[in-house]
Amino acid sequence: MPDTFSTQQIRRLGLPLLIFLAALLPRLYQLGSFLTIDELKWAEGAAQFMLGLQNGDLAQTYWHFFPGVTTTWGAAKVLWWLCWSASDLTACTTEAVANLPATIGWLRLSPVLMTAAGISGVYLLLRRLLNQPIALLTALLLAFDPFFVAHSRILNGDAIAAVLMFLSLLTFWQSQLSGPAGNKTLLLSGALAGLALLTKLPAPIIGAFIGGLSFVMMMTTLRRQRGAAVKRWVVALAGWGLMAGLVFVALWPAMWVAPLETLRLMYIDSFEVGGVGAGHDTYFMGQISADPGVWFYPYAIALRLTPVVSAGLLVIAGWGLLPVVYLALRLAHYLTDHLPGRPLELFSRGSLRLARFLLNIARQVTFDSPQTKIALVMAAYIISIILFANISPKKLDRYVMAVIPPLLLLAAMGLNLVYATLKRRFASRLTAALLPLLIGLQLVFAVTAAPYYLTYYNPLLGGIRQAAATAPVGWGEGLERAAAYLNSLPNPNSLRVSSWYSDIFNPYFEGQRASFADDGRAQLSADYVVFYINQIQRQKPYPGLINYFEKQEPAFVFDAGAGPDWPWVVVYPAPAAQSAGGTPKIEGIAQLLAYKITGAGQGDELSSPVEVTLFLRVLGPLPDETTLSVALFNGHTRRGEWQPIPVQGEWQPGHVIEWRGRLAEIPPGEYRLWAAYQFKTGPVIAVFEISDKDPPVIVE
Repeated sequence: MPDTFSTQQIRRLGLPLLIFLAALLPRLYQLGSFLTIDELKWAEGAAQFMLGLQNGDLAQTYWHFFPGVTTTWGAAKVLWWLCWSASDLTACTTEAVANLPATIGWLRLSPVLMTAAGISGVYLLLRRLLNQPIALLTALLLAFDPFFVAHSRILNGDAIAAVLMFLSLLTFWQSQLSGPAGNKTLLLSGALAGLALLTKLPAPIIGAFIGGLSFVMMMTTLRRQRGAAVKRWVVALAGWGLMAGLVFVALWPAMWVAPLETLRLMYIDSFEVGGVGAGHDTYFMGQISADPGVWFYPYAIALRLTPVVSAGLLVIAGWGLLPVVYLALRLAHYLTDHLPGRPLELFSRGSLRLARFLLNIARQVTFDSPQTKIALVMAAYIISIILFANISPKKLDRYVMAVIPPLLLLAAMGLNLVYATLKRRFASRLTAALLPLLIGLQLVFAVTAAPYYLTYYNPLLGGIRQAAATAPVGWGEGLERAAAYLNSLPNPNSLRVSSWYSDIFNPYFEGQRASFADDGRAQLSADYVVFYINQIQRQKPYPGLINYFEKQEPAFVFDAGAGPDWPWVVVYPAPAAQSAGGTPKIEGIAQLLAYKITGAGQGDELSSPVEVTLFLRVLGPLPDETTLSVALFNGHTRRGEWQPIPVQGEWQPGHVIEWRGRLAEIPPGEYRLWAAYQFKTGPVIAVFEISDKDPPVIVE
C-alpha cells in the first residue's frame, strides 16, 4: 500500500492549485456581462485563425501585427467547440462573432485560464528563488489586483504577455543562480519569452532586458573567470534566443508556410499603416495632446495600484532611505534630549524607539541577499519597460501592463519586511493575521469594482473621480446599459442611434445604427446620441458638438462613481434632422450640418407655413448686415418667404447652433432645401451646396 502524502507534500501540490482557483474567482464573475474596445477585432481574428486552420490556409493565421497568437489559439478552440456540430462551420463562426454578447464570456476563458495558470507559475518560481511568504503574497496580490484582473478577463493579450514576460525573467534568474545545472531552466525561460512574443507588444523588451542583465552578470564574474564568463554569456544568450525563436515559429502556423511574408506584413501593419507608428490624442492632467510627457506612465500606473500595494512599495522604497532616516531620528533624539519640557521628552523617546525599529528592519536585508538583488533587477526591469513604452507615440496605461507583476513582487517584499519585523518584536495572533488581512483588503478593492474592474482607481490618489479628471479612462463599460435603456423605449427598432464605440454598443442595441461622424452630421440626424467618458475627455469629435448636446437634458446617465462632472455614459435626445449631403460649407462663415423641416403636408401654403431649422457649425464671424436666407427650390424657382428668427449671442467660431425660421406662401409641390449667404436683401454671396440626393420636401 503506497504511503499517504505528507502535509508538506500536500501543501506543495495543493497551494499552486488553490492559487489557480483563487485567481479564477474574480475573473469568472459575470465574465460575459459587457464588451470592451478591441474585443470585436480579437474575436474576428480568432475566427480567421480557426477557419485558416480548418481550411488548410495557414497563412490566414496572421491577422494582426500583435500578433496575438497565444490568446487566439485559446479563443479559436472555444469557437471550434461552440460550432463543432454545425453543418456550416464558416456560417456558425460568423454568427458567433456577430452575436458577440452571447459568446464573449466563452471566448474570454482563453486569457482567464492562461493568466490564472501563470500566477500559479509565479508562486512556484518565487518559492524557490526567495521564500514561501513572499511567493504566496506576490501570487495572491496578482490574483486579486483589480487592474490585472480587469485585463486578464477580456479578450486581449496585455495581461498574458505581462505574466509570460515575468515568468521568463524569473526562470532566467533562476538558471543563472543554478550554474551549469540551470541549462534546462534557461531553455524554459526562452520558451516563455517566445510565448510572450507571440502574444502582444511590448514583449520584445524581455529579450533586450535579459541580454543586458546577462551582460552585467558576466561583467561581475569577468575578473575571476574571464574566459568561462564570456563563453557562458554567449552560450546562454544563443540558447535562450534559439528557444524563443523556435517557439515563435512552432506555434504560429503562418510562419510554417510564409515566414518572410508574415514578418513583412507585421512590419507594414506596425509602422507603415500606423499600428505603432501613429499616435492619437491623449487626455492627461486636463490637457489634450499627442505626447503627454514622461510622467504619464508613472502617474497612470500609480492610479491603478491598491492601497495595499502602495504601502508595500513605500516600504521597499523607504528601505533604501532607512540609514538617512535613522540618522535624522537619532539627531532629533539627541537635540530634544537636551531641551527641557515634557512634550519634548516624549518626542525624544518616541524618535529613539522609531529609529531602533527602522534599524531592525534594515538589518533584515543586506546588500548581498537574494531579496536585494531581485529587488534591484525588478526595479531596473520596471524602468526599462516604461522607457521602452515612451518610445511609442500611443500612450495608454495597458501598454505598460508588464510592470504590474514586478511591482507587486516589490510590494510583497516590502509588506513581508514589516510582517517579519512585527512578528519578531510582537509575536501574537494579531501579527500572524496581518498578511491574510492585507490579502483580504486586496480582494475587497477588486470586489467593490466588479464586474467593472477597469473602473478601479487608487483611492489614495482620489479614486475614479480624480482619474477621470486627470487621465484617460473608459473601456466601454456601461454602454450595454445605455443600449438596454434605449431598448426599453417604445418601438426601439425604429430608433436611429449614434454612439461612440459603436462596435461594442451596436451588438446590444435593437434599433437602427447611425455613424459617429467627425463633423457631427450623423449625430444630428439620429434620434439619440450616446457619448462616452474618454470621448468627452478628448472632446471628440470637436468641442462645439459636445457643448451643443450638453446643453440638453440627458435621457440616461451612468456615472460609474466618477460623479456628475464626469458621467461615464450619457444618452442625449438628438434632433432627428436630415443630414446635409454634399459639401454645404461657406468658408469663413459656416458649415451646414443638417436641417429639419416640419409642417409640410399638413395644409395649404396659407394656413401652414413650413418651419425650418438649420444646424450650423460656425466657422467665423457673420459680418454686420449680412444674413442667411432659406427657400425651397423646385428645380426652376425658389419658393417661400423666409422669416428668420435672429440668433442671439451664439454665433461663435466652433459652436454648433440652430438657426430657426419660417417659410410662408409655398405652393404645393416637391422641393429641395436651398440656403445661401447674402448682404441684407442684396445679391447672394455664396450658396450652401446641398446634395440633390437628399430626400425631397413634399408640400401639399
